[in-house]
Amino acid sequence: MNRNEKQIEHYRYNYKKGKIGKGSYATVFKGVDTKSKQNVAIKQIHKADLQNADDEEHLLNEINILKRIKNPNIIEILDVLQTKDHYYIILEYCNLGDLDSLLQQKNIIKLEDHVTFLQDILNAFTTLIRQGIAHRDLKPANILVNQEGKRKIFKLADFGYAKTIFNYNAQILKSNLGTPAYMSPQLLKEEQYTTKSDIWSFGIILYQIIFNTLPWVGKSENDLIQIISSVPIQFPQNPKVSSICQDFIINCLQVNEDKRLNWDDLFRHPYVCNYFGKVDIQQNSGLKKMFILSQSLRQKLGQEEQMDQLFINLNIQDRQCQLNSEDFRNFIKQINKNESLSEDDIQCLFQEFQIDGKVNYKEFKNCVFYNHPKRVKIVRHLSNSNIKILSKLAIALKQYNIKELFEQFATTKKDTLERHQFSKMIKIFANTSSLTNQNIKEIIDFFDDNGDGMIQFSEFNNVLRYVQQIDRTPHSDNRLDTITELDEISFIQENHSNYSNINQNQKFDKRSDQKISICECITF
Repeated sequence: MNRNEKQIEHYRYNYKKGKIGKGSYATVFKGVDTKSKQNVAIKQIHKADLQNADDEEHLLNEINILKRIKNPNIIEILDVLQTKDHYYIILEYCNLGDLDSLLQQKNIIKLEDHVTFLQDILNAFTTLIRQGIAHRDLKPANILVNQEGKRKIFKLADFGYAKTIFNYNAQILKSNLGTPAYMSPQLLKEEQYTTKSDIWSFGIILYQIIFNTLPWVGKSENDLIQIISSVPIQFPQNPKVSSICQDFIINCLQVNEDKRLNWDDLFRHPYVCNYFGKVDIQQNSGLKKMFILSQSLRQKLGQEEQMDQLFINLNIQDRQCQLNSEDFRNFIKQINKNESLSEDDIQCLFQEFQIDGKVNYKEFKNCVFYNHPKRVKIVRHLSNSNIKILSKLAIALKQYNIKELFEQFATTKKDTLERHQFSKMIKIFANTSSLTNQNIKEIIDFFDDNGDGMIQFSEFNNVLRYVQQIDRTPHSDNRLDTITELDEISFIQENHSNYSNINQNQKFDKRSDQKISICECITF
């Protein structure tokens, strides 16, 4: 080993000649694993360069996310080490470096590479979607490329700003971050946004790979916002691309988030669907884990008074009963004295319940003792329009035999509704003409307790009872209570004549029991 080489455990690198990248607080070196003789990337972080708690949080966030996700198109974390002055993250090595550097060179990234880029990065997102992770900093510098034979392999990297989220298509995000050229208009304007911000960034990069230029360029962020808002996307004459490809890019780059492709529609688009099977926007394992953790806490506590006493012991000064990350960790550790919940479990709980870095104690207690954790979280993020639709649905279905109704729509499997079947039911009984696909997806997520993408009768029945009886629960969500009460009055007033006419029409009442079943109604 020469004097310019350093070794940390069994990883060796040249700190003079081996530098292959540098970020805000990290330097990346090409190294070698002396055991396997394989090349590795060594990300060195000087502890003194971590200026604040946010920097440390981003570092830990990246490590935790990379440790739990495996995908051939996501950079693999191999090891994490530290010395007195440094952290070292050992990553797989990509021999062509990052996409940003390659785009600045001539004839390295070719037109045909856009197809492999599309396949590889969207394949990476299938894993992120299932794990409930938004990347939030998608740009060429965070995409690494490895040449394997004649094919380039694109890999997603740098998860420092990634966020674990609950409702992949609908959850509202607030933190503003990223690189302006690749940031969605919502991020540029410092507005709320969803995971569609990653779709915008993906569309920008795809355009850049094909045409070797950006669709919009501004001298400043404000200038860029103005140009994006006023100048429609244009496609150069060369190279020529298909109308389907253009349509895909246009729909990825819709300025209005509501008009932009969501992840379901993206994978169904004709330019993409042939490369992928069915991709469900679900986070199955995360939901199951949340349910198990909340059950475990309830069993340890027994009664909510014990939980209140532990909270009082924390001596939190916040009048709104908000717990920051450290307070929450200490609180759970008081409950979890036998260490059955790991640090990862505690972090998972915190991430699912936090808003702007704090957990509302009352809401968390409500979840542990009264409601399914998923439903508590979704109620918080449901739009008012969807809460009203849920209320109308519950009210409308009161007069039917619920089991019979369910089986009438469950034409494939008796006790299970597929998404399209449940969607049909909502459209019939929600009694609204302004029902969008996004409304339907959010409502389906509300019913789908186990996150398998289908609605079992037990889920359907439990949620209906939850919506119908929520106003009787002292710890229920006030938004849903109020709207349910108001809607029941207006719904009955608006639809009284329609239901009266149906109930008076004997040709529907085939059983002559003075009560019309959904089977009788639909069959007629």
